[in-house]
Amino acid sequence: MKNFRLLILLGAIFMCTNSDALAQNELDVFRFSRDSPILTVRATGMGGAYGALGADLSSAGLNPAGLGMYRRSDMSAAISINSKNVKANHNLIITSASKAQTDIGSFGVALTTPSVNPDMPFVTIAYNFQKRAIYSGVIDLDRSNLNSSLLGVFHNNVEGTTDYTNLDNGSAFTFSSSLAWYAYLLDPNGSQIDSYTTPFDTNEEVEYSYFMEEDGTKDEHQFSIGCTLNEIISVGATVSSSNISYSQQSTHSETVLDPDSDVASWEYTNTLFIDGSGYNLKLGAIANADWLKLGLAWHSPTRFNLVDTYWNSVNSYFKDGSFYNPESPTGSYEYYLRTPSKLILSSAVIVDKYVIITADYETIDLSKGSLEGIDNWSIPYGFDAENAAVETSYTRTHEARIGLEARINKYWRARIGSGLTTSPFTNEAGVEANPARTRFSLGAEYRLEEKYLGIAWTGSWYDEDLYVTDPSLQGTPINLSVSQTMLVIGGGIRF
Repeated sequence: MKNFRLLILLGAIFMCTNSDALAQNELDVFRFSRDSPILTVRATGMGGAYGALGADLSSAGLNPAGLGMYRRSDMSAAISINSKNVKANHNLIITSASKAQTDIGSFGVALTTPSVNPDMPFVTIAYNFQKRAIYSGVIDLDRSNLNSSLLGVFHNNVEGTTDYTNLDNGSAFTFSSSLAWYAYLLDPNGSQIDSYTTPFDTNEEVEYSYFMEEDGTKDEHQFSIGCTLNEIISVGATVSSSNISYSQQSTHSETVLDPDSDVASWEYTNTLFIDGSGYNLKLGAIANADWLKLGLAWHSPTRFNLVDTYWNSVNSYFKDGSFYNPESPTGSYEYYLRTPSKLILSSAVIVDKYVIITADYETIDLSKGSLEGIDNWSIPYGFDAENAAVETSYTRTHEARIGLEARINKYWRARIGSGLTTSPFTNEAGVEANPARTRFSLGAEYRLEEKYLGIAWTGSWYDEDLYVTDPSLQGTPINLSVSQTMLVIGGGIRF
């Protein structure tokens, strides 16, 4: 069994089976450390390769030194239409599911203090609201087969180790095996108080379906300042307040194929909400040599204070028409999550003011993310296993972005961009899918002296592995082919 499968299993089993279960694991570090921000129309159309170009509110979240390149004040806003399609493939059963939503992607204002003296710097202060990530999506795999039942995992958790009175009062395995006990999927084995039987052979093949829906965003309020001195050097800083709101609900459904079983089907549902906030600092500098601009930006780690709220339920359906639906109590836990720092190198080449070519390189070491308990809990949790999983499973990612803008005539601009992000997983992780992300974008803008309006489209593609039970029992992972698209419409005024 490959290491990553074991890590995923440990996270899932810890969340689902511990009587004082925590919903936090290494997947939270992965999820909340990677951003796909909604940029302005111009930056989106150029593939997000905008770290050195400047004079755009997207600079606040990429390289705040670009704000120092403003010569007039600016106010802009953008809305986005986001769609995520996930094709799930397991045992030659392929199903697709999509989810779309419309968001206010960004809006902000940059106020510039002009200067007629070249020895005095141009100074810009700015506020920008930006969605740094959208977590909306659906996975829907229908009527595939598993070699064994998830109920077997619940059975193995308690067999020979747990008194059934502890399942009955909910003091053990509150979020899994205790629910199966109340749904009559675990029964006493004779007079033994720590041995159990199941209404069907859990080592036999079952038909199953899996449905999971995610919602939520990471929103960021950016307060920035940038300045340019002698038209050569621009520097800037952004202080960001980030808010995470995330929800996930998954349902694992099984149809029992044994004709002699009294159980027709059963399902196990997990519900999770994550809310919290954190602060971040972004620093940047850009050197301007006439037709060439070179940029450097550093984003500090963000220490999020998060609260997880979660509960699980089991529904069992018997052939005689009876059914049971026990639900766990609601669990809650507060903790810290620290994301890694980020480094961005960028360049822009301006050709006779008619063509602009940009390139960005961005790197982040996901193995540096971590989880941390909060001291004011009566029994603080150290997250040693989860942080070890982060270090073992994740590695440094490298992202390259390129963009091009062409001036068609006095009023119109056309844009194109692309990007590639390397795999975030180590070789020890044992991921079978291709998690490297590719990206492509197109855009156009109509620009007057004081007004502008544009549109941009971007898409990205990657694969993921999914295990819905013990990986040693499931065997091959479910392959998820993910396609995300976003249409951004925006404009603004300069004054």
